[in-house]
Amino acid sequence: MVVIYLRIIEMIKVAVIDDEIYCVDVIETLLENNFPKINAVKSFTNPIEAVKEIPFLDIDILFL
Repeated sequence: MVVIYLRIIEMIKVAVIDDEIYCVDVIETLLENNFPKINAVKSFTNPIEAVKEIPFLDIDILFL
């Protein structure tokens, strides 16, 4: 009997925080173009807003 194990990789949810919108755009573009299993669910340029919202987001990785 041959058992084939397939690991189903779910989407990895990330948030991006940077004070420069250009840097946020670059990170999102790099992720989108090179890592199809990564989904940027939220981006922030205001750290105070990020601190308030991050605890309520279901994310796996936070890019600072």
